[in-house]
Amino acid sequence: MRLYQYLWNKSIWHDEASFVLGLKNHSFANLLAPVPEGSPGGGYAFMFLEKVMLELFGYNELALRFFPFLASIVSLVLFYFFLKQYGNRLVTSIAIAYFALSDNLIYYAAEVRSYSIDLLIGLIFLNFSFTYLKKELTRANALKLCVVGIIFMWLSHTTIFIIAGVGVVFGVDSLLKKDHKRARALLLLGLSWIAGFVLFYVFSLQLWKSGQLEAFQKTPMQFIPFPPTSINDMLQCFIQFFRLFGYMIGLRLSMLGEHIDELTKLTRPDLMKFSYTNLHIILYIALNIIGVAILFVVGKIKTWQQNRKYYFILILPILLVMIASGLDSFPWRGRFLLFMFPLLIILMAEGVAVIKPKVSKYTWLLILFLLFFHPTVSACYHIVKPRTLEEVKPLIKYINQKYQEGDKVVIVGSNNWLAFYGKALKLDLTKANVVSDLNKENVNNLINKKRVWFFLITAPNDKRVAVYEGYLNDVGSQEIKFFERNNAILYLYTK
Repeated sequence: MRLYQYLWNKSIWHDEASFVLGLKNHSFANLLAPVPEGSPGGGYAFMFLEKVMLELFGYNELALRFFPFLASIVSLVLFYFFLKQYGNRLVTSIAIAYFALSDNLIYYAAEVRSYSIDLLIGLIFLNFSFTYLKKELTRANALKLCVVGIIFMWLSHTTIFIIAGVGVVFGVDSLLKKDHKRARALLLLGLSWIAGFVLFYVFSLQLWKSGQLEAFQKTPMQFIPFPPTSINDMLQCFIQFFRLFGYMIGLRLSMLGEHIDELTKLTRPDLMKFSYTNLHIILYIALNIIGVAILFVVGKIKTWQQNRKYYFILILPILLVMIASGLDSFPWRGRFLLFMFPLLIILMAEGVAVIKPKVSKYTWLLILFLLFFHPTVSACYHIVKPRTLEEVKPLIKYINQKYQEGDKVVIVGSNNWLAFYGKALKLDLTKANVVSDLNKENVNNLINKKRVWFFLITAPNDKRVAVYEGYLNDVGSQEIKFFERNNAILYLYTK
């Protein structure tokens, strides 16, 4: 499924193109400069790998997506080995199957984004550190952990949470065992990691805080309110908890909100006309998310009872991300939490394993069926219709067939895709008009020729599309509306 998504070779979309264009403007040396102006962002491992592919192959989608794809495949293998160290065959089988079918893990295997690389580096560190829980922590082993931890926090920003969680587990374990020799080694290890983090923060993370993070801070529901000081804050904490599991399953909590919002706006007579399909969707999303969250909680309790060191290695990175989000320092947003999926999936699988001896065989099989139903259906559906955003390539093919000499071209919204596909357009781009938005004033000026083409690139399901069409229809006559996805549309208007 990952290979199919990768080879399907969807069009580069705005975020991917922005990253690549930012990378193009920096040399390898500049990528290491403290807080480089206009930096593309991301962990250094991802930036350097992508820079290599960009220099070797240019604006080639498959080349630029190769390392995220490779990371997703290797992550499957490493996740299996990590589960084998834990030793529970049933938990291993459930967790690896769910990991393989996860819709978002499959999607980001074919995206020029750092999330698959972050996931891989986190799993490498988990496998590496877990072996030392069973060994004597000599100075040599402590030095190995120290060096690997410092290197990995530079390679991937999100691995910092896993490193911090592992460090706390090692430290508390030594104190409880009153192993002073081990505790001294861990103190040096911890101080080294803290020094490495401070250096990393000054050198690199300020860019994150002063750039992308500020944009998220202006957007509602991107962080966990901490401390919650009102009923609304407590409700947000509750929503954010379930939102995480919705993303893990591949169901957006906003989908549930949209259908409920539609239901609440209906008058009493209209309620009878409200589609049963909508009610089914509400129940389907709610029960899936709540069910997985319950299994996660049950798994947490069982893991706590069986192996507390293992429990804290799994749970502490999640708690640290929650604290960072509460301090407005890390967004509680789906794709940024992708590196936590293995931890969540293990605890959920543990919950399924706990339930097995307590229910009948058929009840347990029903739970398994419900658990895997949506990921399996979603994975199969996306083999037929792969996930994509801003599918521009079909629009280019279409306009190349229909374009006539003297036609005017207007590009609305994102135009980063021109760096990748501009040469494929059989028209003079120097004469194209690029506008960030459409309004009543500029539409009159834009439709000033007999035939005017509009490339409209927006966010998925953007409500402005209907508004834009209204402006265009007031001035011209729509002859063509062509699209394969509703956020990349090609129009032809005549005067």
